[in-house]
Amino acid sequence: MTILEFETYWIEKIKTELLRNFPSDFITNANCEELNLPGKSLVKGPELFGNFEIIDTAGETFTQTENIYKLKYILYSNRNIPKKIDIPVDEDELKSVVKLYEEHIDELIKKVEKNFKQTFPATKEFHTTSNKIFTSLNLSRY
Repeated sequence: MTILEFETYWIEKIKTELLRNFPSDFITNANCEELNLPGKSLVKGPELFGNFEIIDTAGETFTQTENIYKLKYILYSNRNIPKKIDIPVDEDELKSVVKLYEEHIDELIKKVEKNFKQTFPATKEFHTTSNKIFTSLNLSRY
């Protein structure tokens, strides 16, 4: 197996079998409010005086928040570029949902890494390979 074949295998496996939907698979009957999104890719912008910016890829500010979990929630929810999302009103629920999702992503990374080390024991290119896999799936871990 080549590294390219390994990447292709894991992209498909994560996409079709392992990846859970965020946020719907992680919210547990939370009281939510609807948030309209711009329908564009969003990224974490600079932190300014304790506020985190969320910007689009053109550099335009979408929103600002003091809450790192709200920032992560919005960015994780925007993976498939929806026009709107439901976001928990309760900060503890918001934090819990984000942490559960990050644990899920961390587990995916561990599975890929374990298989990589078994398949390519003499290779030290795991970070490059995992970055390619997760970038192609538009998955980020903030």
